[in-house]
Amino acid sequence: MWTSYLAVALAVVLLTLGQVLQKVAVDRLAPDITPWNLATAALRRPEMWAALACLGAGMLAWLLVLGSMDVSKAFPLLSSGHLLVLAAARYYFHEDIPRMRWAGAALIVAGIVLVAQT
Repeated sequence: MWTSYLAVALAVVLLTLGQVLQKVAVDRLAPDITPWNLATAALRRPEMWAALACLGAGMLAWLLVLGSMDVSKAFPLLSSGHLLVLAAARYYFHEDIPRMRWAGAALIVAGIVLVAQT
């Protein structure tokens, strides 16, 4: 069963990294980019290709999870990725995170703990 949790952790890390890399790619675009050429400009960034690779690998890890764990347990565990993205927003992107958002993150942690114990 620990391999299922390892697969969840791998999926969460890869999917989170994919999200963070997408943000990095978009942040490195010209500030006057229009919505009409956003996608093509983003696809020229190596960070976007790395993001797509992470998201694809994360999906494969997620398929391993779904094959070995009840989805009613696995999907709530996937929400731990929200916590990692929140941490990246604060410590990598230097975003100000309001207290209510941290409170929401605490509720996510509580939910993950409860789900993991079942």
